[in-house]
Amino acid sequence: MRKILSLVLVLSMVLGSFGFAFAAPADVEGTDYEDAVTRLIALEIVSGYDDGEFKPEKTITRAEFAKIMIHAVGVGESAQYSKGATAFSDVPAGHWASGYINQAAGMEIINGRGDGTFGPEDKVTYAQAVTMIVRALGYEPKAQAMGGYPNGYLAVAAEEDITDDISFADASAATRGDVAKMVDASLDVNLMYQATWGDTPEYKNDDDDKTLLKTKLHIDEIEGVVTAVPNIKSSLKDNEIEVDSEDDGSDIYELLIGDVNLDTLLGLEVTIWADDDQIVNLEVDTDEDNIKFDTIVKKDSDDEVVYLYVDDEEYDWAKNAEVYVNFEEEKLDKIPADAYGYFVLNDDDEVAYANLFDFGEVEAGVVFKIDDDEYEFVDRTGDEETLDLSDYDDGVFVYNEKFEVIDIDDVDVNSAIYAWEDSDELYLVVKNSTVSGELEKVKNDEVKIDGENYDKAYDGAAYSDDEFDSFKAYSNKDSLDDINGEEVTAVLDLNDEVQLIFSDTKATSATKYAVVTYADFGSKAEVEVVIPDAEGDEEEAKYEFDDRSDAKPLRDIDEDYWFDSVEDGLEFAIMQFKLNKDGDIDDEDLKIELVENSLLTNNDAPAIEKDSDEDVLYLVDKDGDKTKFYIDEDTVFMTALDDESELDPKVISYKSIYESEFKAESDERAVILGKPGKDADMVVFIDPEFEGVDDDVYFGVVTEDVGTAGNGDDDIVAIDVFEKGEDDYVLEDEDDFGNGDIVAFKMNTDDEAKLDKSYDIIEDRYVKFDKDEDGDKDDDYVVVNGESMRLAKGVVVWILDEDKEADDPGKVKDIADYKYFKAVRDDDNKGEIVAITLREELKDSDEGGSEGDEGTVDYVGSNRIIIDGDRKEIDEDTILYDKDGKKVLAMGEDIQDELKEGMRVEVIEYDEDDEDLIVELKLLGDPIDKSDLEDAIEDAEDFLKDNDEDDYDSDLWNDLEDALKDAEEVMEDSDDEEEIEDAVKAIEDAIDALEDSVGGDEEITVTVRPTESTIGVVVEVKVEGYDDAATYMVETAQGEDVALEPVDLGDEAVTFGVKEGDTVKVTLYDADGEVIAEDVEVEVEAK
Repeated sequence: MRKILSLVLVLSMVLGSFGFAFAAPADVEGTDYEDAVTRLIALEIVSGYDDGEFKPEKTITRAEFAKIMIHAVGVGESAQYSKGATAFSDVPAGHWASGYINQAAGMEIINGRGDGTFGPEDKVTYAQAVTMIVRALGYEPKAQAMGGYPNGYLAVAAEEDITDDISFADASAATRGDVAKMVDASLDVNLMYQATWGDTPEYKNDDDDKTLLKTKLHIDEIEGVVTAVPNIKSSLKDNEIEVDSEDDGSDIYELLIGDVNLDTLLGLEVTIWADDDQIVNLEVDTDEDNIKFDTIVKKDSDDEVVYLYVDDEEYDWAKNAEVYVNFEEEKLDKIPADAYGYFVLNDDDEVAYANLFDFGEVEAGVVFKIDDDEYEFVDRTGDEETLDLSDYDDGVFVYNEKFEVIDIDDVDVNSAIYAWEDSDELYLVVKNSTVSGELEKVKNDEVKIDGENYDKAYDGAAYSDDEFDSFKAYSNKDSLDDINGEEVTAVLDLNDEVQLIFSDTKATSATKYAVVTYADFGSKAEVEVVIPDAEGDEEEAKYEFDDRSDAKPLRDIDEDYWFDSVEDGLEFAIMQFKLNKDGDIDDEDLKIELVENSLLTNNDAPAIEKDSDEDVLYLVDKDGDKTKFYIDEDTVFMTALDDESELDPKVISYKSIYESEFKAESDERAVILGKPGKDADMVVFIDPEFEGVDDDVYFGVVTEDVGTAGNGDDDIVAIDVFEKGEDDYVLEDEDDFGNGDIVAFKMNTDDEAKLDKSYDIIEDRYVKFDKDEDGDKDDDYVVVNGESMRLAKGVVVWILDEDKEADDPGKVKDIADYKYFKAVRDDDNKGEIVAITLREELKDSDEGGSEGDEGTVDYVGSNRIIIDGDRKEIDEDTILYDKDGKKVLAMGEDIQDELKEGMRVEVIEYDEDDEDLIVELKLLGDPIDKSDLEDAIEDAEDFLKDNDEDDYDSDLWNDLEDALKDAEEVMEDSDDEEEIEDAVKAIEDAIDALEDSVGGDEEITVTVRPTESTIGVVVEVKVEGYDDAATYMVETAQGEDVALEPVDLGDEAVTFGVKEGDTVKVTLYDADGEVIAEDVEVEVEAK
């Protein structure tokens, strides 16, 4: 539905769409009646009610319809002179519509009834309304010839499209909405006129310039482009625009009201209805999709292309494109980057017009305080500035982000503002758009608020964590640690990206539950605790007791028991408490439960018993007696010990406990705060091996880089999971979840995703669909590594970019269009493939192939061959020749038996009618042997996987990673033997350098033997691979240790007291005194 502008009454902007529109009555907006009602109101043919509605479903009287028709034929103003006595007995002279009825009767638009009445208050029927419209258009003779009333009139109306899209019974009462549609349609119908007279007069309707709109209302319809507005062309008055029409040329038209912002009409295609040079209606014809409000972020060097940021597209400038920056025409090579405004595209998707602002006075700010004319704002770097409107004597002109004129009162705290000045004038653009909610995740360039992701503004953003007392730059994910997980408000900029984010992080106290990790009793009793935070994660805190005596239970733990581990004698406590107004622990509801070392070492604590998906658990003591507790989302669950039996409290989600099952015999032990038989307030598991029993395996694709969760500590990432969809998951180990990875994982009891490494990732290239029994493609099966595998319903598919990272979701049909295929199968789901990634889309040549094309075979099948990534077709007549082009090696389907992946071929001829169908090709050579390169890549991958990066020089480690990446590219894309050899050598050299940097894996052979005559021993040291090894030293491990000074390898052997069976340690040094190998233990052997 097109938006129409009426200039008879008012001119306004329609929020949410581009273009002008008359403010149509609210009850017809978005309905089938909107266009018709809007135009008729603009032409003063109909009107709405005093309450602002049109009430399209109401019926209309015959008197009201007579008035409408008199206005439609252009004589509405003269009706007042026709008031008075009528020809109808039921229409007195004083009737409000007597003038309209007299005129309509005189023009033979209406007839009375046979009894001399008119029925002014009767509801007009559809047949009656159509009849009056047809008469007003001059089609009475034709209607009579087609059968008269009502069928003849209905037939004419249908023929002239007057009743299009209207369903009715001819005798039923017409509604106001349908009447508006019929009258509006009639305005553009050619009038019928008498062309000849006599006994057989002739009637015609062949003059397109004779319509009610043009002939009776004297309105010209003009189609053109708005080429100038007052701010662009100073010679125009404030209510004038220039319209260039292909038929009527360029002319200036006056709007019937003034004080209207016309800037956003510039460059738009419009249809205007004008009475001479005065516009009464204007309709924007430019499609809304061809009008882009956006920011220029870069241009090409020759200024022929412009890149729009939000649209994320490049566009060519149209020939003779017109661009205005701050209302001045600008050359393409002078347009500033970061200019904002609207761009109008032509039918070729080129930018034909651009109306832009280049902000200088305020490049980007958010208002945080207003004092009369002074607006204090913060810029993207966190700097505070002041804009004083009183400095601009010639005025301040305020627009919203759609360049609609607004009032300065629309600028408020949290408004994003941008401004440029022209002498003593200020042009201010304002955007009032904020989002509020919980800050759930933070990344370097993105935040997640209330379930929605928002990008950080590309040219920077600021934040405040103290209610605007101060501001700082949001430079990376760590910047927002203090407000991560809090309720925040983000102010969005012109590109709908975060320009400012802020929160008040002041907390209030409620009942808290904690694991006490340490207590100190000086002049004050203080405790260190681990408590759940608002996000359900753990945080460390320190509190004082308001009353020192309240901490007495903690004094019962001997200071010697505040250790880190169970083996050292660890004891700790769990505690329920509240804080007073001073932030100290109050005695209200205070509960302290000691966890003695015996509970941790002797399994004295009761075991947990619970069924899965149940909200009841039991403590089971050694005698088998059970104590019942209920659990819910308010219950706090924590583990106390890590897997090394050290105190390291962690929070567990209610969901993971609710779904878990515990058996008493499994020795999952816990201590609980709460009343038996009632709700458990806190459950602390004290088994260091506690893992929970959620055995569900989830499969999916990681769709983004790892970010930081709302608590500022946890690593979090989005995973598109089979049968569950895309969601955020907290990770046990971020290194296991790379962007674009296919993963199989379980959820631990900390509600963290833990990679399940028991599932193999399947890899193949040029995967295609299998065939059914009839030989047709079967979309449910694919052939992977020669095996037919079923695709699960709802299988997750993602397309990866060139960096092997998730780019866009894919579809099953995409599988055959990509070179690289990875997948995982669910063994518990019939072995079906449940997650897939695809990479490197196969190319379809726009121009087909050329004879003489050479390339490497990537894939060959019965009717398809892929050469250097280009898909070509073969059929039963395709011939494969030897390299001389003389001997036929194979034809049709047999070609796939002759050609192998990696072979070089040349296309001799393509089919004349199908530019991708190969008629003849020849074999140039055997596949390039890449086995050495495969081995080298595997060696590099094994080295990086089996070794710890921290043990090696970082530069050397990076050299190996780079060599591996280069080798993988050569493996995929190159058949050059020299490049293959270089890639192999680069990996070998990188691994050698890493091994040399730490002494490598050379074997050190040490022989220790006692002499025959003494209790001394001779130590013989043999080192392989170290030419620069210089010295060694030995010491005994029994009796009194003997540590000797380093001895040169070339010196005499060293003798000292030792006997058979003793252990000797040998340490080897290089020439610089650096340790090559130490503590090599050797048992003394008999000579």
